[in-house]
Amino acid sequence: MADAVDLKSTAARREGSTPSSPTILGSTFMDLSHNKIDPDALEIVPESVARRHKIMPVALMGNRLIVAFSDIRNVIALDTDLRSGGKELHLVPMLALEEDIADKIDLTYHAKNRS
Repeated sequence: MADAVDLKSTAARREGSTPSSPTILGSTFMDLSHNKIDPDALEIVPESVARRHKIMPVALMGNRLIVAFSDIRNVIALDTDLRSGGKELHLVPMLALEEDIADKIDLTYHAKNRS
């Protein structure tokens, strides 16, 4: 599923938009509107966890889970949750706009629950 992940540098933010948290040095910006979501990633992170941590699971590649975030503290909390649940995954965080994450959670999990 990695082929569907479209990564952009932090300098390539959508016109007029800025992240809701400060830019994190070394993070790569991901425009969620251009990425398909891997259904396997959705199975790893339930909707309630995605909403609580304001993250969007994007792709699962082996034991690496790519997640979109707007606040690094949410990725750290998710990592703690996954480890306490017995999952041995390496999180690959990608910077995204908080409102894009919320929109993608609404659209993706709603579609998943309907099928």
